[in-house]
Amino acid sequence: MSLTNRSIETVKVGKVIWDEKLRGFGARKQSANGGISFILKTRIGGRQTTITIGRYGVLTIQAARAEALRLLGMISSGQDPIEARDLQDFRVYDVAKAWLERHVCNLKPSSSKRYECLVRDYIGPKLGRIYVDKLTPQMVVRFHDALGNKPRTANYCVSTLSSMWGWANKRGLINLENPCLGIQRYDEVKRKRYLTAPEIKLLAKAFREEEQINPFAVAAIKILIMTGARLGEILSAKWEWIDGDILKLPDSKTGAKDITLPSPVLDVLASLPRLEMNPYIIVGKKSGEHMVNLRKPWMRIVKRAGIEHVRLHDLRHSFASFAVSSGASLTLIGGQLGHRSIATTQRYAHLSRDPVRQATETTANIIAKALQANG
Repeated sequence: MSLTNRSIETVKVGKVIWDEKLRGFGARKQSANGGISFILKTRIGGRQTTITIGRYGVLTIQAARAEALRLLGMISSGQDPIEARDLQDFRVYDVAKAWLERHVCNLKPSSSKRYECLVRDYIGPKLGRIYVDKLTPQMVVRFHDALGNKPRTANYCVSTLSSMWGWANKRGLINLENPCLGIQRYDEVKRKRYLTAPEIKLLAKAFREEEQINPFAVAAIKILIMTGARLGEILSAKWEWIDGDILKLPDSKTGAKDITLPSPVLDVLASLPRLEMNPYIIVGKKSGEHMVNLRKPWMRIVKRAGIEHVRLHDLRHSFASFAVSSGASLTLIGGQLGHRSIATTQRYAHLSRDPVRQATETTANIIAKALQANG
């Protein structure tokens, strides 16, 4: 259809209305609270790119279409509209948009979503309108300080801004010193929470009630704690990836990965129905899709169990905790968890003290008795 004020104002969140008069020109709404933007989807240097032209309301349809034509003209003559912009007209938001559309879009979906949220919720609203040659380290420090009640988010925001700045400098989009260099980050205390054996028993009781509501959610949680796998790895796993007692992931946070499935996990899998037209092990509400939100059933389960301050990711930590306590080496544990480096697994080294202490105590007592017997 041809873009009209009426059609644009009815566009739904996450949807795009394309203009029949000009190919690649359209209007989209990215969030419920956000405005509607005019976009141009085209190819630059062989790569598909989406250029945001401007906001509906600020620009008329006719003005946005004219700008789209101008951009297409530049591209057809071999120019890159972003690189050709005058630095005086380049804002932080423009750098962020280029970075998201050309770099972040090639990352894993979870990483892309995290960066998009940081730009949308923090960097864009506070720094987006500032011209790039006017952004100073002092401005970034004030921005970082304003997020002092969220130290981890504050650090992520500065690191994200620094990353996009470096990316833009390397590609000649800007030629400015990185304003994030030398900015001191907040100290972050990584929370370590491990489930104990008594808490596991409490979970088992809570599972029974939840299984009546959502057996797939309970199965996912059991698999997580008995394999140490990441949440996304299990939720997106397909039946066809299971080869005997191995779950062969074609891709994960660290690339292709094999997850060993112990016999109790195979029992859990055997109890799950396989739905026609759905390839996933942990099926979701939408036909043919996997579950995407395990947090709600998890919160119900821990509430029934009376367990506090434990996240889904803590199931992975708990697996490692029990593995170390049973005497497994850090190398073996790192292999199951899919760590690239032993240094990552080293965070669990302190947990090995108790089994070592117990073994030392037992050994010493045996020797002590032998010494007494010969005394």
